[in-house]
Amino acid sequence: MQITHKNFNLIIYLFGVFISGIGTRLTTIALSDKLIKLTGNDLSISLVFILQSIPILALGMLAGNVIDKNNKKTSFIIINLISSFTSLIFALSNNIIIIFSVILLNGIIQAFYIPVVTSLMPLLVDEKDLIKANSIKMSINGIIMIAGYAFASILLSAAGSTTAFMLDSCSFIFIAIVSIFLKSRQSNTSSYNHLAASYKRDMLLGWNFIKNNKIIKHMFILDMIINFIISMQEPLTYIFVEKYLGGRIFMAKRTALLFTFAGIGTIVGGIILRQFRSKNKLVLFSFSLIFDSILVIIFSLNRYFPVSLLIFAGMGIVGSFTGSILQTVIQQYTPDNLLGRVSGFINSIVQPLCVLSILIGGIFSNLIEVKWIFIIGSLLELLTGFYFIRKYRD
Repeated sequence: MQITHKNFNLIIYLFGVFISGIGTRLTTIALSDKLIKLTGNDLSISLVFILQSIPILALGMLAGNVIDKNNKKTSFIIINLISSFTSLIFALSNNIIIIFSVILLNGIIQAFYIPVVTSLMPLLVDEKDLIKANSIKMSINGIIMIAGYAFASILLSAAGSTTAFMLDSCSFIFIAIVSIFLKSRQSNTSSYNHLAASYKRDMLLGWNFIKNNKIIKHMFILDMIINFIISMQEPLTYIFVEKYLGGRIFMAKRTALLFTFAGIGTIVGGIILRQFRSKNKLVLFSFSLIFDSILVIIFSLNRYFPVSLLIFAGMGIVGSFTGSILQTVIQQYTPDNLLGRVSGFINSIVQPLCVLSILIGGIFSNLIEVKWIFIIGSLLELLTGFYFIRKYRD
């Protein structure tokens, strides 16, 4: 934890991540509750994810380009202020068209938020501290995973969705105000700037960099594979619990417990990862994939719920490793003036892929047993891990 005592910028940034994470959980639960009450249709919840994914796919490279060309700290503040405004509209409006329009606007905001958050971190801490900073961030995400939805559920039950939206709006304003005190290093100019003969060509620099940089290209591929597998498995966990770990009566409670233990594992993983900062990150990432695949296979075959809790804690630890390493490698191997575009392009592909994965998982769950979907996904992960270990091990 030494890094947080010495770097005031990181403290502000991570505090903002925590407040934003709790606020996002508030909006997620409150929006679901409000839409169900207004429409009476469960399909409206799925439409939320679709509307938020479309702008990320369409605007990923454009958003990253805009972020790279402007002050990242200012962009971060503006995005939080706009997010505050959208949460306020959710609180005040009961018009379905307005609500879905704002959901689409939130997707546009997210398209800009992802690259700005990724590219801001290297400007706040030294490169040697990136793995530590990202591991701390993953631990905070674990805390949010445990406390966020619980807090949101309690607040929603006690005060209703309007209060939850208002509180989320205030949290974004608070982050914007606190972020004014961030002191970021200016991004260095590079030889890439003179290539921007046109705006379209400039946006394609992110893709060209990914294509020509072997390490970033491999991390992009790994990111797609991991998110495709995890996105498919997360909603199927509910079905798995219903079929194999207690039935419909215990499904909601036991699934919540599983994800809670995954959150605990994420916190622990973030702490452990700080001890590995001198290791070969790509090899460590590949070993993490192998461990995760083994844990998923054991989970698929296990029928004793307490063991499943421990397995999910292990998955949380591994997830903390893969998430932190992925972010760190991209930040370390990408020039500051291209980081927004690279991050924007990656997420413009990965986020819609997650939605597609959920749809595919839902289709296959009606054709074969859920446990086999878990096992097939874990075998793909296992083969991927072994392939990249052979490629990068010294």
